[in-house]
Amino acid sequence: AIGRDRFGISGGAMTHTAEKVEVTEQVSDGESTDSWFSVPTPSTARSRSGSPVPVETAETAVVAAEELAKIYAELEEHWGRCVALYVHGSTIFANHVPQDLDLIAVVEEPKHELAQDSPDSQFVLGRCEVSVYAKECFLEKLEKMDLTMLTCLNTPQRFVLKALEDPRVSKLKIDLDLLEASVISYAVFTWKKFQRVLDEWKDPYKSSKNAYFVFRVMNLGYQLAEHGRIQDLKAVNAKWDVVRKVYDDLNIQPGDSNVVEAVLAHDFLLTLRDFQAQIQRAKSAGATGPKEAQPILDTCAVCLEQKESAANDTGMLSSSGWVRLVNCRHCFHASCIAQSLRVRPDHPVCPMCRASVRMDGSSDPNVMKWFREQVRSSKRSRYSYAGYPATLRIREPAEVAA
Repeated sequence: AIGRDRFGISGGAMTHTAEKVEVTEQVSDGESTDSWFSVPTPSTARSRSGSPVPVETAETAVVAAEELAKIYAELEEHWGRCVALYVHGSTIFANHVPQDLDLIAVVEEPKHELAQDSPDSQFVLGRCEVSVYAKECFLEKLEKMDLTMLTCLNTPQRFVLKALEDPRVSKLKIDLDLLEASVISYAVFTWKKFQRVLDEWKDPYKSSKNAYFVFRVMNLGYQLAEHGRIQDLKAVNAKWDVVRKVYDDLNIQPGDSNVVEAVLAHDFLLTLRDFQAQIQRAKSAGATGPKEAQPILDTCAVCLEQKESAANDTGMLSSSGWVRLVNCRHCFHASCIAQSLRVRPDHPVCPMCRASVRMDGSSDPNVMKWFREQVRSSKRSRYSYAGYPATLRIREPAEVAA
């Protein structure tokens, strides 16, 4: 399970005001990914100093020149003048081999109205799936601390096919209040989505991807709050192995969202608290998060077997792993609590104290407010997410005031 000191982020300096963090230059050296992300290219690269690098030592391109030419031509003909193009999705995180390549394009003077979060604003060319945003929309989302747009700005250089040049980008500062609202509402949206994908869409694999992505969202927000930038896009890749092992070992099937939440909700709660504590530390040095009661760890309340001393040393959950429920101090083997919940799927409660195994009002009042249908930040902006990649909905002023 992800613990308070398991984010895998190296220390670094950060300058900030009471509410804003200075955005510093992203250093992308050492961020290159494995060769299966790239295609050979005859182009000449340049070093940071601007001097040419011999072709044989240059990094290979993520998108082939002919692919890129077709994308630019499609954008110019049907969408608008392309002013920015970023690689996005699994490719930049390097945690599994992608079947396709996700791109985010920003256009100026769009040829038609672009829906913010709709398939109507996407097109596919070969292996490339391109999501298109009008420049003004992209900048508005960026200033509201939309994590998708912030990730574009923190993407290693080899994944930046064309960088957006605009004063609003160069002068951007991290607003900690907006960042907190944006990141937590995105995490909650994704948390709810893994349940919907599993129980309604009946797709355990896509559900596992959403359950894992919750922790990535929180980690990226944590890095932005701590450093003013994303230093390591791969920091929580190991969590994918944890979540996949939970789904595989417990044979998660449609209807098992209670089981997944019982196993992962406590980790999610701790991660939310960690992020909120980092926000407070960024605002005022020395702030700490709430302490929680010690768990009851000696015996599984279902099988009555004692916990093995090394059962949770690695933090890797499995069917024999040790799980603490989110709303009480009781702990179980993952396979035991799964068995208990499957017997009575309409009553997702702890077998010992009857506390809910799902995140609810008793989990943490400071966290649960983010589970409301409409979340408002201190600046009274509504936060809701939709689309793929999921981004903040930008609402009209009249709609926000309603």
